[in-house]
Amino acid sequence: MAIVLNIDGTQTTLESVSRETLIHVVGGTGEAIYLDSGRYLYVRLKGKILDLQTNPQASALVPAEDYVVGTAVLCSAFELGYDDDVYEMRAEARRSQLQ
Repeated sequence: MAIVLNIDGTQTTLESVSRETLIHVVGGTGEAIYLDSGRYLYVRLKGKILDLQTNPQASALVPAEDYVVGTAVLCSAFELGYDDDVYEMRAEARRSQLQ
């Protein structure tokens, strides 16, 4: 189940996740950020350029040198429609970036 992380600190759940739902929730085209936990944060693609408000609870999930703005959705690779091979490829790429 995907979790919506709102900028006011509240959380809601999404029973059904689709591309259209994610775009609607974050307010526009988004991108998925791979997290060390193996999950993803789906965030507004140009949120920083648009100067959206910082999202403290989502920012706590990313590396200390980064931050998240706007509403974010915490979800799994499956909920994003990634198959196992793509998931593993992204996970390996992220691990190599951290080394």
